[in-house]
Amino acid sequence: LPALDAGDRTEVVLLQGSAQLPPPAQTQPAPAPRPSQPGHTAVPVPQRPSSTALPASAPRPAPAPRPSSPGHQSPVPVARPVPPAPAQGEPTASESGKGTWKWAALGGGLLLVVAVVAVVMLRGPGSVFLNLEEGEHVYVGGVRLEPGSKSLPAPPTGPMLIATALNGRLRRFGTTQLREDIDVRTLADAMPQPGTRGLLSVTSGESGCQVQVDGAPLPNRTPVTKASIEAGRELEVVVSCPGAASKQWVLAVPGQEIVVTARQQD
Repeated sequence: LPALDAGDRTEVVLLQGSAQLPPPAQTQPAPAPRPSQPGHTAVPVPQRPSSTALPASAPRPAPAPRPSSPGHQSPVPVARPVPPAPAQGEPTASESGKGTWKWAALGGGLLLVVAVVAVVMLRGPGSVFLNLEEGEHVYVGGVRLEPGSKSLPAPPTGPMLIATALNGRLRRFGTTQLREDIDVRTLADAMPQPGTRGLLSVTSGESGCQVQVDGAPLPNRTPVTKASIEAGRELEVVVSCPGAASKQWVLAVPGQEIVVTARQQD
């Protein structure tokens, strides 16, 4: 055959399987990895000290337990801080409140005791009268009630005429019923009334006893009836009987009649 140029050549391609095609070229296996390079696994790059990113494979650390959540369980137990012990010199609120009430109760009790002592001192020993001034004497029915006396000079049959004397003169007077703890401050203050008179009657176990009023003898002997005496002033009445004598103090409010029963004394 004549030689053909490269542009005149015709290639024949078989479309049917009548003729066998040359076998395809076999795929060559990948070369084995070098010992220093294990496969295609990427070698992790070490993290720089200044970098804050964590490696993807490293687990995220567990959060620290909150101090305010006592029930939270953390992987690593953390000891709770021990609260400081309260100072012994500083009382708690409840103790301070109890202390305040205790001191208040003690103060109230002390005031009550002082009040009772003051009443007893003002009353005087064995007296039923309150708020007497120092040196002030009490007269019931015109006869002095001596300190420590357990009974009245004259048994009352109704309202009593009470009078007090200070420095020998009428201080207060008034009428009241017999009762305990009579306050003499409820009596009216007496005004000086010079020249006023009262009446005195004296009885004794024996008749014919001499009676002296403020050192002056009366013209009549016992029994004495309604003898005139000075009012508004303390007077000592002495009844002298054979072998015995009786002394008592009287104080007449203007116009008052006083009855004295002689008490025999050796």
